[in-house]
Amino acid sequence: MLKKNIDLRRRRVALGFSQEEIAKVIGISSRTIQRIESGANPSMVFRRRIELEVGRMEKGRGMIR
Repeated sequence: MLKKNIDLRRRRVALGFSQEEIAKVIGISSRTIQRIESGANPSMVFRRRIELEVGRMEKGRGMIR
C-alpha cells in the first residue's frame, strides 16, 4: 500500500523507472509524480491508480507475491 508519498519514489527507483516513465505507465503527468514525491497528497483516484500500476509492475518482476 502507498502509505507515504516517499514510498512512490522508493518503489519507482527499485523498478528502475524515471519519473517520466512511471508517469506514462500510470497515465498521469510527470509533474504530478514530482509533486507526490515531494510531499503532495494525491487524490484518492491517483492513489488507487498508482498503487494498482506500481503493484502490477512489482508483481511482474517478482518483487512481491
